[in-house]
Amino acid sequence: MATSSALDPQFKKLMPSTVTIHATGTKNNYGEFSYAGGGTTYSARIEKENRMLRTDEGNSLTSDTTVYIYGEASSLNLDSKLTLPDGTVRVIYAIDTVVDETGNVHHQSIYCGR
Repeated sequence: MATSSALDPQFKKLMPSTVTIHATGTKNNYGEFSYAGGGTTYSARIEKENRMLRTDEGNSLTSDTTVYIYGEASSLNLDSKLTLPDGTVRVIYAIDTVVDETGNVHHQSIYCGR
């Protein structure tokens, strides 16, 4: 999907924080991901709120943080490393991509927890 080329200044003002996303790296012998490089920073809105989510298998998860990113983080997936401004790393449970009326990506909502 394409990303909106013109930034909506009113929406952008709602993104006072900065988060860092590290693209998924390779797995080591223990099945843990390693992340290379410094990651990419994005303007974001961070809301601390509990939200119930369902996995594809029907299990429930509780997300305690929702991060909104203006536009599209092209390297973002469920295995990406998401670092909040205070340095804490969150596990990504779900990602919603919201498109505008022309089909371009407006923003992404990232639901995450500990």
